[in-house]
Amino acid sequence: MAKDLPPSRQDKVQLTIWIDPELRSAMKVTAAENGVTMQDAIEAFCMEYAAAALKRMRRKSD
Repeated sequence: MAKDLPPSRQDKVQLTIWIDPELRSAMKVTAAENGVTMQDAIEAFCMEYAAAALKRMRRKSD
């Protein structure tokens, strides 16, 4: 892992997606309206989307 990453990105991995420009614009507007960054909005979506799988994975690691 690169050592020159800011602390907020350390111990994280990059995820790249391709979306329509209109969707990106709508996401940026929605994030701004909710007072969050795109990073926070997408991370929250991913956490909710994968919540069941994350819960199972945590149980298996205990």
